[in-house]
Amino acid sequence: MIRNDRNRLKDSRFFTKLYKLFLENDQGRSKILDVTRVDRPKFVELSFVGSGSYADVFRSKANGEFVLKMIRLLPDEILKRIQSSTISRHTSYSDAYQECKISDALSQLQNLVIKNRSYRCSIFPQIFSKFLSKDISFNHKKSYQTFSEIECQYSIDPIEHFGINVSRENLLMVMEDCGQLMIDLIDDLHPYAMLSILKQIIVGLMIAEQVFEFEHRDLHSGNILLQPFQQHSIPFTYDNKVISIPSYGFLVKIIDTTFSRLKYDNIIYFKDMTCLFENFEEKKCRRANEKCPIRMQDMIYDQMSQVIQNEWQKFYPKTNCIWIKYVIYKMRKSLSTRMQQFESSTDSVTKNRRSSLSSMTYAHRVYRLLEQYNRLMDKCSNLLQCFYTIINDQSGLNDFVRISFFTNADE
Repeated sequence: MIRNDRNRLKDSRFFTKLYKLFLENDQGRSKILDVTRVDRPKFVELSFVGSGSYADVFRSKANGEFVLKMIRLLPDEILKRIQSSTISRHTSYSDAYQECKISDALSQLQNLVIKNRSYRCSIFPQIFSKFLSKDISFNHKKSYQTFSEIECQYSIDPIEHFGINVSRENLLMVMEDCGQLMIDLIDDLHPYAMLSILKQIIVGLMIAEQVFEFEHRDLHSGNILLQPFQQHSIPFTYDNKVISIPSYGFLVKIIDTTFSRLKYDNIIYFKDMTCLFENFEEKKCRRANEKCPIRMQDMIYDQMSQVIQNEWQKFYPKTNCIWIKYVIYKMRKSLSTRMQQFESSTDSVTKNRRSSLSSMTYAHRVYRLLEQYNRLMDKCSNLLQCFYTIINDQSGLNDFVRISFFTNADE
């Protein structure tokens, strides 16, 4: 027993020394130090919102509403040496730095001027501040799970597992509160609100494509949020041209640039996902052998990987079109469920109500129109092509929720 304790202590010292060496020589950490504040921030009245694959999110209503995204960090060399899905909730300093730069660039689209050309797009969250912190004290509501509780359920903490005597570092990104998940609201949305949301996504991503060669590469249901919006229309600006989209009560926010690709000041920021998609191929084959149905989201990942062919640094705007097909799929699925429930309803009084009939008329219109948009995404190689097809189309693509496009009077 004494020998085992001594061996564990010896191993702990070895791993601690090795970890510190990797940390000191981690180039990604050096870059993060240039774009973050290093201190011990204190946040109050935080409530736990949820967890993604690589981060946890908290919401605060103290001192103005904001959201805190917390990313657990490990040196690149540690992650390279521990090939296991049990540490998938950890991010390298290099990847976290890429996400910082991408998020900061997209935040500038709130109001950006490049060579006397104006661009304005509100679908990406504003980033207020970033911290690299070791000791975090969260005073959040006890009714929510803490990060540690969730971590224990799903993964191994390599620092604790190997007895490494160091303080963990976390990247904290403080950003605007982007509202509620679209997927949580989708079944209650007016069909025209769905069209507005879709067009906001198309126009917003189009602007980011043209300005920053941006690809999101992970636009699943958890990465589209909706803010309540009181104004009738939402303004965008592209190359000094004003674009207006009826809001139908919602402003879209697109989050999570973990997998994204962007070019800023002639530097390309991206995440190499070769290893992730090698595992994806194995998973796909296993599902096929077990005759399990493939999820639509997995099909979208597959289509994207077929376009990129592991050239993650290059610009493939087609991937944004592919992910918009996933958004369309979710919208059509919701409308289809509504229409089926209406048709199978035995309540004749409800079915004959004018409001119910009117609602189903809207649902049928938008359902058919979304199929046209689905075909359009197949045809287009980028969203600028898609945008001009919509505004110049005579067959109804711009019906119901009309995109207005005109020259800025100040040009």
